Amino acid sequence: MKVTKNLLIGLALGVLAGGILGWWLFNKNQAILAQLQAQEKLLEQQSQVLQTIQQGNWVALMSNVLQQVREELAQNPDHRLSDGTIARIASLNHALKPSRLVQGDSLSTYEVSQEKGQLLLALAVMRIDSTSFAKIKMRTPFVRADLRGADLNGTDLRGVDLRYADLREANLWGADLRDADLRGARLWGANLTSANLTKADLKEADFTWAIMNRAILREAEMNGADISHSQLQGADMRGVMMRVAHLNGAFLKEVNLDNIDLVASDLTKANLTEATLNKAYLRETNMNEAILVGAQLNEANMDRADLTGAVVKNKKWIEALRDWQVIGAEELQAAYKMVSDTADKPLFRLEKLENGSEF
Repeated sequence: MKVTKNLLIGLALGVLAGGILGWWLFNKNQAILAQLQAQEKLLEQQSQVLQTIQQGNWVALMSNVLQQVREELAQNPDHRLSDGTIARIASLNHALKPSRLVQGDSLSTYEVSQEKGQLLLALAVMRIDSTSFAKIKMRTPFVRADLRGADLNGTDLRGVDLRYADLREANLWGADLRDADLRGARLWGANLTSANLTKADLKEADFTWAIMNRAILREAEMNGADISHSQLQGADMRGVMMRVAHLNGAFLKEVNLDNIDLVASDLTKANLTEATLNKAYLRETNMNEAILVGAQLNEANMDRADLTGAVVKNKKWIEALRDWQVIGAEELQAAYKMVSDTADKPLFRLEKLENGSEF
């Protein structure tokens, strides 16, 4: 018995010692891992600082190139630039690489090039001949340019490549952005009032809280774009391709949305008062609590659209869908009923029937 007892005590002490050793090794490994991560972060920051310094070396070269542009413009009354100067601008821009900016003791999560933004802004105010400027834009992609808060009021940016550029809170009032490439660009809070974005590529672009009243976006590509909470009163969005997009809370009063493709997009609480959606493709759209007062929907495709809580003015709006030749009208009529929204205003809200179709 004594031998067995001693054996059990020995085993217990062995297990305890092993546990203590395991705990110590675990904490030691965690400390080493934390140290390695800290060193890796420091090295990354140092690398970005060095890259920033290297980018700074391009400032002198940019100054020289821009001085050459000024001298050439002064010598040419028509403000044209030689192909050699245009090639030099393109070469300079190609050498400017985006980086994560140092912000305090950390790095930004988004890579941009401040120099590319500065170059574009400098060229935009030089009164370069439109043909020469068109050549510059064709040969000089301003991808990931840092243009936060930039003043590009009325600027000719037709065909410009601004993919993934940072244009948050930029002033683009009346800018010409026809055929521009703004895929993945960040335009949060930007002012695009009366801007022309006809046939622009705006896929995955972020227009959250942007001001786009009276903007022209005819036939623009906007799949996956986000215009949540943006103002687009009186805008022209005819023929826009905008599938799986976000329009939550967007102010779309009096917007022309004829022939727009909004398949599977989210229009929750969007204000579509007096908007025209004739022949619009609204299949599987989420229009929960959207305001549809006075909206035109002739020949629109609303198959499987979710209209729960949508607000309308016509008490017989559901019945009118068939008169407007809306695709999916019968299913909607079987799924919803009209209920009075307020006592003081003649508005009605769509409410899903308990035994209504779930499509």
